[in-house]
Amino acid sequence: MEKQTRLLVVDDEWEKMGLKCLIDSMLEDDFYDIDYANSAAQAKRRLGAQEYSIVLSDIDMEKRGIGISLAEHIRDTYGIPVVFHSGNDEHRAAVEERGFEFYDKKDLCSTIERLKELKGGKK
Repeated sequence: MEKQTRLLVVDDEWEKMGLKCLIDSMLEDDFYDIDYANSAAQAKRRLGAQEYSIVLSDIDMEKRGIGISLAEHIRDTYGIPVVFHSGNDEHRAAVEERGFEFYDKKDLCSTIERLKELKGGKK
């Protein structure tokens, strides 16, 4: 069966943290095609070359808070929903103030459930 939703995961530590295996295993039965980017620049290249339905992004990449400016670029340019995940709760207010959703990396299950809701999939 063809995958229904393309998800872009943007995190400069996804390889080191084992996020790829975890996210892949949590979404493998939910018809997602998942791509990964380890920087804002790589994410922009992927977004320019491929259509995505949802972006799951870290906030603190390369330098402090760069994920927020990337998300604003994604929203303004592509109109794609961006959900943030971070191990640092100090950015929650700034993220939510700009109209984005925020989930703690320690609660990846909730983040994945929210992605499924955005997609219209299982809850």
